[in-house]
Amino acid sequence: MALSRGMVLFFLLLLVAAEIGTIDAKKKSKFAKKTAKSLTKDKEEEKKEEEEKNHCLSQSHHFKGFCLSSDTCAEVCQKEGFHGGECKLHNAMRKCFCKKPC
Repeated sequence: MALSRGMVLFFLLLLVAAEIGTIDAKKKSKFAKKTAKSLTKDKEEEKKEEEEKNHCLSQSHHFKGFCLSSDTCAEVCQKEGFHGGECKLHNAMRKCFCKKPC
């Protein structure tokens, strides 16, 4: 069974069109995933900024040394009567700052 040049060309174009559609669909899928991640990240950043606005910071009086672990800082701050704490850079040194509602 011999196929004419026209038929071969038709099937070749059909194959190329199908492949282009697949590539285009993959690009749209990647774009949608990136957009969704970006929106989620933006919402998380907004939420974190909002939480930070509602908390005042005070340098810990009992934390000793260079602050490397925010978990340790938070424990010391809780013993001081604060809600938590975190290490922050202050005057080129990492210090423990306690959080409390403003």
